[in-house]
Amino acid sequence: SGQGKAEIVDADSDSKTEVTVKDGDDVEIKFSPDPGYTLGSVTVNGESKTGEVKENSLKLTGIEKDTAVVVTFQSIDFTVAAPASKVYTGAAQEPQLTVNSGGTALESKDYTVSYAIVDGTGAALVNNKPLTAGTYTVTVTGKEGSAYEGKTATTTFVITPKRLTADMMKDINSQSYTGGAITPDVEITCNGKTLVKDTDYTVSYSKNVGPGTATVTITGIGNYTGVITK
Repeated sequence: SGQGKAEIVDADSDSKTEVTVKDGDDVEIKFSPDPGYTLGSVTVNGESKTGEVKENSLKLTGIEKDTAVVVTFQSIDFTVAAPASKVYTGAAQEPQLTVNSGGTALESKDYTVSYAIVDGTGAALVNNKPLTAGTYTVTVTGKEGSAYEGKTATTTFVITPKRLTADMMKDINSQSYTGGAITPDVEITCNGKTLVKDTDYTVSYSKNVGPGTATVTITGIGNYTGVITK
């Protein structure tokens, strides 16, 4: 069925496909789920024997002629919970993932993780890991040879822009009246990095022509958000 197989084990035969069973024999049935599947249920003449299966093996004593053994296998699916968002740092960041199958947490050795950019969100990868502010599709895939081989689950991961604060902006020295609009350069530094105008922020000025106190407004864009007004 592409889900698994059940075989009768006969100590007197090397064959698993041609085994003679007589009335009153004791037999052992071995179950071999395919990757991505597990044993679902076992019934013998309509009676459930699933609880008697030990390590994918069921022993039956005094089997009778025309005994009906019905075996089902079920898919091993898993889910991945939506991870908490992180704030842009300038370095690649991966989310802390919680992957579960039937209430059991999977270990990282059981699966691989890949990321894809959600178009239009500003997301970008570096070395196949989330870097910039934006939204990413996270795909968890069961590793080859594991019980979860071939199974996948997806979720999304968000990196939010870093908020600009007033302490990031260097004070602007007093300017001399010129008769025209005065637009002094501004310097914004975040975590030791000097931000780039029109890439990380925009600048606008008001009341910057005549003598008096002018106002400069810094608005975060791209990987940054928030407004600084001085």
